Amino acid sequence: MKRKAKQTGECKCGALARMADDPKDPVEFDARLNEFHITRKGNGGYTLVYYCPLCGGKAPDSKRSSLFQRLDLAEQQRLFELTKNLHTTQDVIAALGEPDLRRPLGMMVLATGKQGAPQTVQSYPIMIYSKLSEAADVHVTVYPNDKVGITFQAKPMLEKQTHEAHAVPNLNPPEPEPQIETNKRYDVYCTEPGQTVVVYRNARFKGAASLLPSPGVRGGFSQFVELEQAHGQSVFIARGAIFRFCEPGIQPLGEPIVPKR
Repeated sequence: MKRKAKQTGECKCGALARMADDPKDPVEFDARLNEFHITRKGNGGYTLVYYCPLCGGKAPDSKRSSLFQRLDLAEQQRLFELTKNLHTTQDVIAALGEPDLRRPLGMMVLATGKQGAPQTVQSYPIMIYSKLSEAADVHVTVYPNDKVGITFQAKPMLEKQTHEAHAVPNLNPPEPEPQIETNKRYDVYCTEPGQTVVVYRNARFKGAASLLPSPGVRGGFSQFVELEQAHGQSVFIARGAIFRFCEPGIQPLGEPIVPKR
């Protein structure tokens, strides 16, 4: 019996759609992105589906690129000419001025050592210029010896839509959301794999960082929170693992409610 050849066109069997309709199946359909995802357990994100597991046909074309501004060749060339001779932070600031945003923990690079040696994570600060282009942000990564690497990242379309909405004055602006005092210390409760709960006592929220951000994706959302522990050393915690924090020494008195059957 001959094995059926892998289908090269788009999936027509409907298996992906049926999986997404089944609440017991980990496959979900994101209509906004026109993508099928395999969700991970424990709020661990998702894996993008490229081919149907039954017929081998291609999944629908993603609309992900439509979420970002289009950086045409003319704008790419303009930004390249603007930055091509900038090799150090002094060059950058002299030519472009002070950045609109500084990220001290902008780029996190995981380095794997020789066999038996521990892995290390190196952080490189990033300077961001958001006003040089309507379509892209200019990211300047500062490496050792004051050398820089410059990339152009397309701005999300959402930013443009937000600016258009702000053009109409809001007569009843919402109350500002209260800000958490990050200079204070807290007992921070987190979940570990296997649903084990750990608490970092007398810790301070020191910053946020992304690990190996994908090219072309603006770093507006950080995956990890940096906690400065009581002894002064830092630990990076997945943002989604933090579920409670309070002033040091306070015993939370939440009452568990058992749902009725």
